[in-house]
Amino acid sequence: MKYGYSALILASFLVLLGAAPLGASFQFYPISTGEREAASCRVATGAGGEVLVAWAEADSIWTRCWSYGAVGPAVNHGRGALPDVAFAEGGYILAFVWQGTIVVREDSGSGWRDAALYAFALNVTLPRLTGWWKTPTDTGVFLCFQTAQGGVRFAERRFGVWQDAELVPAGSSWGAPCFAQALPVPDLGAWRPRAYAMQEEGLVYSERVGGVWQAPVALHPGQFVYGGEFAAACGIDEEQHVLSNGPQPTCPCNVIHYTHGGPIGAWSDPEDLTVEFDTYTWPQDPAIAADEAGRVHAVWFQQHYGFNMMPTWKGLFYMVREGDVWTDYSQSFCCQRGRDADMDLRYKISPAIVFTQDFDAPSQVVLALDPTVTATESVPAPPVALSAQPNPFNPKTTLRFTLAARATVELSVCDVSGRRLFTVFAGTLPAGEQHFDWDGRDAAGREQPSGVYLAHLEGSGLAATAKLILLR
Repeated sequence: MKYGYSALILASFLVLLGAAPLGASFQFYPISTGEREAASCRVATGAGGEVLVAWAEADSIWTRCWSYGAVGPAVNHGRGALPDVAFAEGGYILAFVWQGTIVVREDSGSGWRDAALYAFALNVTLPRLTGWWKTPTDTGVFLCFQTAQGGVRFAERRFGVWQDAELVPAGSSWGAPCFAQALPVPDLGAWRPRAYAMQEEGLVYSERVGGVWQAPVALHPGQFVYGGEFAAACGIDEEQHVLSNGPQPTCPCNVIHYTHGGPIGAWSDPEDLTVEFDTYTWPQDPAIAADEAGRVHAVWFQQHYGFNMMPTWKGLFYMVREGDVWTDYSQSFCCQRGRDADMDLRYKISPAIVFTQDFDAPSQVVLALDPTVTATESVPAPPVALSAQPNPFNPKTTLRFTLAARATVELSVCDVSGRRLFTVFAGTLPAGEQHFDWDGRDAAGREQPSGVYLAHLEGSGLAATAKLILLR
């Protein structure tokens, strides 16, 4: 394994720990194998504070999990490109492209398995996943991707089942590439999907209302602030947050803008976040997230050019918005350069940022974690352990877990394909030890055959899975 000069940079950051303001202290972890060129890295955080990173290396897709200060083994998922990951419904979802097909895999705690394939006559590319959670019984995953010609497709997973992909109408043809992404918006106490994508004339979105996709709506038409890459995220106030660079530059010179809007689409004026280092700056690879304290986190790489207009290096920038004020925390990344930035939030508070660092050849994937918890927030509770006794069992087993505080939870049993068989409990429980029995029957009272089943516990800020073995 070879890290060279970048390893010295990483080591130097490891000593910069301790009490610091939000975003001012990061720990850095090498993630990729170090043997081949790495690219297209993506990140997702779990309910227990763990972090999953996906990337492409040597024409294969890899994932690796960080948990409580340690990096686990790398998992090779086979040939593919352009991965994305999300945490939802008590487990991780992975999507990537292979031979013009979107491959979807899942891990609910018992190992990775194939879950869905989306193949069309036209090649597909750029899958983007969004996991969302409203209540223990209202949760799911959105998947957006596009054809080689720019057409947008949308698919979703509800209660363990992937639905067929739908074509998102655009009125006029979608531009290519369009970086499609879907987010949930409130809909009479539930959620409906909103698909964003980039057209030639700018950023637009379309919503599915009553099962029908509506005509697209443009963000700030005529202002010429969108036209390149973008990232979108939901906030706790149900607002949508968008970070995007401008139309493809001709200088090359460019800007990066932030805007936010409510469910009905009233968008704020775009705010220019570009950090001016030279005349020809070019922001790229935007990532955005909104935390439970109401802050907005923005990350991007910015290409710099010399006086001869030749690209020199890309610097990583990280800014946080509290109220209406942006604070620049980029000094934490003063020695980092590369591409492919992505971000998610641990415990929905603390940023986990992944990027491809190009100090050395081959390029390597690096994970940056901010361990800071501010005085206005509480330290998250430890992850919940779900157990079953007896196990193996016949005819029934008792599922046990302990809650650190009162919580609304759902406890269910699924088969190994993810199909829900029985909801053991759904409601609010007090703090303390809990126990519930499952007698090996589904919701209709039918006895299930011998085999492996999965018990899932989900709730606000917690998730756990236990493998059950039924022996008739």
